[in-house]
Amino acid sequence: MATALLSNGQDAAANARGDAGSSPASASKLYAIVRGDLPPGLQAAQLGHALIGYVLARPGSAGHWYAQSSNLVCLAVPSEAALRELAGALIAQGLPTFCFFEPDLEDQLTAVSTGPEAQRFLSNLPLALR
Repeated sequence: MATALLSNGQDAAANARGDAGSSPASASKLYAIVRGDLPPGLQAAQLGHALIGYVLARPGSAGHWYAQSSNLVCLAVPSEAALRELAGALIAQGLPTFCFFEPDLEDQLTAVSTGPEAQRFLSNLPLALR
């Protein structure tokens, strides 16, 4: 079983209602960020894990996102250290952040997902799987 962490500075009830950290006007894209040092097939799987984890942890806001646009953006960072740094920055800003730790890789952090509020922190990252 994979371990995961969702952090956003909001309470669980707000997550269930879908009103934590997302306004209707900003609900346009979900972002998944993966380690670029993983093989392509593993990157794809980790992106999926992170996105599904985010959606399951925030069903209300995810439902709103899906009804609004259902746009996904898959990005990459060069290493686990870079991914940890990015996740820490997102969490420190109080942004909804889902971290996926892969049990088959000794619980290494392999992917992170976040909502549209994080766009300004991600604009310099390259697309994943390129």
